[in-house]
Amino acid sequence: YLKQVESQELKIAALPERKTISSRLALARFYLANGLAAEALGILSVMARIDQDVEKDPVFNATRAVANLLMGRPDRAGKDLTVHGLSQDRHAEIWRSLMHTQKGNWRKALNHFVIAEPELRHYPHDIQGIVRLAAARSALEVKNLPVAEFNIGVLRKLDLPADIKASCKLIEGRLLQALGRDEKAM
Repeated sequence: YLKQVESQELKIAALPERKTISSRLALARFYLANGLAAEALGILSVMARIDQDVEKDPVFNATRAVANLLMGRPDRAGKDLTVHGLSQDRHAEIWRSLMHTQKGNWRKALNHFVIAEPELRHYPHDIQGIVRLAAARSALEVKNLPVAEFNIGVLRKLDLPADIKASCKLIEGRLLQALGRDEKAM
């Protein structure tokens, strides 16, 4: 990991500042893929200072939106998810779903999730866990128990980090309670 970061940083350092945009974006995406959303946002912020036109790039906007969502900043993510280049993107629907869950807009979250669900299987298990957990929670909030049950079922099969597994247990308990299986919910 550290060798990859160092290699990318050395590549950026060797280039003139205005020519570093694609390398910086690659580094930001690398940070994001490794759970370092704050670091990715730092790189993206530097990119926007160097070249304001980068904010017209859908990949830049999507990367910044995901980083903001993983940092729990749905309002900031919303601005990036509304750019024209992402309006019909099914992958962006995944993040819109998460954004609306974070805002408590349960029905909107579920509507976006339904569109995004076929794309979700292409994501790493930890990202699937975060999004499916949000979908299950949204489904519970609007009493759509089949959708909640489906996502809990998928979550059980994924290799997830301990924190996501713990959150899944809580949502599963709420589902069991909603299904009238109080004894199993404990």
